[in-house]
Amino acid sequence: MKKLKLSFSVCCFSLIFFVGCDTNKSDQTESEESIPALYLNDTSVTSYTQNFSSRAVDDPLPTALSTIIDMTAPGQDADLGKDNNPTNNDIDGINGFKFTRLNSNGNTYSVPPIDYASDPWSCVIDENTGFIWEVKTLSGLQDFNNRYTWYNSDSKTNGGHAGEINTDPKTCQQTLNNCNTEEYIKAINNLNDGKGLCGLNNWRLPLREELRSIIDYSVTEGAMVDTNYFPNAMSSDTWTSQTAYYGTTTGDQAWEVHFDTGHSEAHVKSSANVFIRLVHNPVN
Repeated sequence: MKKLKLSFSVCCFSLIFFVGCDTNKSDQTESEESIPALYLNDTSVTSYTQNFSSRAVDDPLPTALSTIIDMTAPGQDADLGKDNNPTNNDIDGINGFKFTRLNSNGNTYSVPPIDYASDPWSCVIDENTGFIWEVKTLSGLQDFNNRYTWYNSDSKTNGGHAGEINTDPKTCQQTLNNCNTEEYIKAINNLNDGKGLCGLNNWRLPLREELRSIIDYSVTEGAMVDTNYFPNAMSSDTWTSQTAYYGTTTGDQAWEVHFDTGHSEAHVKSSANVFIRLVHNPVN
């Protein structure tokens, strides 16, 4: 029996536990199982739903979320985790999030940038998980508007289906000949004469729960991420590295995360209408 570490978000709070798995098909691939254990960020939800009985049946919600505790609905996410810590401030990330900006060389700033427009940064460290995230730009290879198909030529990690090469350069504004995830990863890792983005050259697509760990569930409009650290963020579908298996699928779909709602679903790998945000493993 193989043990896989799975993470789920249920009713606005995070659960992490182990389950046994005897199937040959899972959402994890061979290479991904060796990635360090992931501990998710909190949800950033600090408001309460009121009156449990009416909230269970009303859709849409009859009243806005409140900052006042309602004892008819105890144990809510707003009472749990890092984001309800009264010592938190929003200087380094909203609520329980804690981020650090990196310049193009991968160094932290002695004086933090006033804003992205005046002093654009290139990467962000999530201090809670240790993962390093790509920051999107307004033009060029990392343009936030660029879209890609899911493609992975490695049979050991592509879930039995390589995906779509995508020979149409228009979806990524002709920054690549083939606008797909594999070509984009190669291009990012080869930046700066092979030194890579922010001095790192092992960038990859994130796992589903890795990508979801930067989602801010307190956001009610626009991209559900702290745009003080992740400027130029799209509130749309973003690829993960994981092939989706369920029902009658044959490996031709991959999981993606919606940055407008915070949920995840499977998408055909051949779709050229999905965005990318790369991640790098923690660096000691």
